[in-house]
Amino acid sequence: MRGGGRRCLELADDVWPDHGASRSAKAHRKLVRQRQGVKYDAGRARAIAAVAIRKAAQAENNPADLINVAIEELLRLRLELLGYTTLEDLATSIRAEVNATIFATILQRMGEAGRARMEGLLVVGPDGKSTFNRLKKPAQRATWSRLRDQVAWLDQVDALGDTDAWLDGIAPSKIADHRGVLHDQRALTRQVTARSTLFGAHDTFLTGTP
Repeated sequence: MRGGGRRCLELADDVWPDHGASRSAKAHRKLVRQRQGVKYDAGRARAIAAVAIRKAAQAENNPADLINVAIEELLRLRLELLGYTTLEDLATSIRAEVNATIFATILQRMGEAGRARMEGLLVVGPDGKSTFNRLKKPAQRATWSRLRDQVAWLDQVDALGDTDAWLDGIAPSKIADHRGVLHDQRALTRQVTARSTLFGAHDTFLTGTP
């Protein structure tokens, strides 16, 4: 930008922009705001950005997406943008709060019995593997015997609890972002529930192959 300005004004390369005095810099910013039709109100902008991020965080989890939502709202209201670091800090902290609330809601819905069943998935058996590892085992080539085994596997997963009730009202995009996109919504809810229970109100889930 500085180089382009020097070329347009036919100035030497050693010429650098300098307001010279703080009053000049303040007057320059005022003129820029007037020309662009924006208002400077950092407190209001921060409050508006926080509300926009919190609303978006109910369905979005990527900080960059949350920051873009805040920027779009500030632009719509013709407010001077906050610094990137400020927006990043807002997105990170608010996302963590929203996720913690979602995880706590899931845990409450599960009850003590449901949480105990989830925690039991981590118990390692004589073969050195946990039930959780066995549940993640992918289906093999289709045969009648393996189909029966798959039905038994589904019954075992169903016995873990009513995951539809546990995840009721939570945006599918939020679930998919934590777990990874799956074609089977049923498997999606089960796997996300397992991870949300095992790791509590953390900001991220572990990833794995079902």
